[in-house]
Amino acid sequence: MPSPAAANGLAGLFAILTAEELPESAWLDLPTEVVNLDAFKRIVAQAHQELASLDGPAGAPFRAALRCAKQELEKRKNPQQ
Repeated sequence: MPSPAAANGLAGLFAILTAEELPESAWLDLPTEVVNLDAFKRIVAQAHQELASLDGPAGAPFRAALRCAKQELEKRKNPQQ
């Protein structure tokens, strides 16, 4: 359940339903190991690029994340700079 502050912000966008917490047996543990790290990184980068293409403030955090990622890649390519 979202915090009261988050619920206030989300109430205009989504219907907020409250319910009892599901029993632990209803949850499924997902594996945490990454089988193909390169593929995982590629998917994350593609997702950020798609989200960065959103107009206005919704895409702003993802555009900022992409700028930081590009700067980090440049640092790795040119460690002396």
